[in-house]
Amino acid sequence: MSQDPGRTRFAVDIGGTFVDAISYDDATGELRLHKASTTPDAPARGVLDAVGGLAGRLDDVEAFVHGTTLGLNAILQRRGADVGIITNEGFRDLLEIARANVPAQYMYDFSYAPPPPLVPRRHRTGVPGRIDAQGTVIEPLDEDAVREAGRLLVEEHGLRSLAVCFLHSYANPEHERLAARILRETYPEVSVSTSTDITREYREYERTSTVTLDAYIRPVLNDYIATLESRLNDAGLTHPLHIMRSGGGAMTSELARQAPLMTVLSGPAGGVVGASFLAREQNLAKVITFDVGGTSLDCCVIEDGEPGEVHEAGIDGFPLLIPIFDIRTVGAGGGSIAWIDEGLLKVGPHSAGAVPGPVA
Repeated sequence: MSQDPGRTRFAVDIGGTFVDAISYDDATGELRLHKASTTPDAPARGVLDAVGGLAGRLDDVEAFVHGTTLGLNAILQRRGADVGIITNEGFRDLLEIARANVPAQYMYDFSYAPPPPLVPRRHRTGVPGRIDAQGTVIEPLDEDAVREAGRLLVEEHGLRSLAVCFLHSYANPEHERLAARILRETYPEVSVSTSTDITREYREYERTSTVTLDAYIRPVLNDYIATLESRLNDAGLTHPLHIMRSGGGAMTSELARQAPLMTVLSGPAGGVVGASFLAREQNLAKVITFDVGGTSLDCCVIEDGEPGEVHEAGIDGFPLLIPIFDIRTVGAGGGSIAWIDEGLLKVGPHSAGAVPGPVA
């Protein structure tokens, strides 16, 4: 980055309760911080409030990096979009069957109940067509059945986000791409996610879960990023908006809108990157990060200055097949709401957020 006088860099993190903004002046080395409340009804407004506490205009900003937990909070609080799933005929219950086992940590918990699927059965449909494990088409995709599935989910059930996942599409994505093209041409206003655009790995349940989560948060992130980018441009920002990735680094806002799931741990990832830098600077071999927000609590192990990374993770019981920091998240933070369930005290995952705001 250039070192021209007056050039500044901005970083902003938005959570369920607060927005934190920081600016760095290249010429003077000055760091400035400002905090504002999140505005759940219009999240971009909270970001502009935080940024406005540091600068009235953004004409001299040469870099703007944004971390957000909006996608994560939507999953934890079950406040994402209503999603429809199109899969192979006979496999509409794959998401609910899952692995048909009890996770090891709950093996002796007789009260354990798996998290309910994000997509109810009436919003899951199967269509004829089959590809085998070698990628060979053994039954052509029924294009009319895809159109009928789209009509059922969009016109009858009023859904605006669809997930497409077919058996063995990791070996040959032809059917998924054809189905997505049909759906996008027929319903251009509907968001369509395909599993092979996110991951090309085997295991149908994990891939279905991954694409479902992408479809679940895609409308939330798309609307937010589009609004924020427009408002920042109005405030004078001429450089591209970058979004923090769940595995570190950043990507353009355009790419984030195409692959919103890559930002699902964007907020916590920023803390992990910062903690890794401190661990290296202070020669700390083993570090555990402990990041408590208003909605969630996130932990990560750092060894020899490098955070743990995985290619399969989980959020609140739902598996993800994406490269990501090994961050463990639970839906309990400073603003989590306590409630009674059949006589038992529960905490979270719903949070008081910024409205009316946490009292703890």
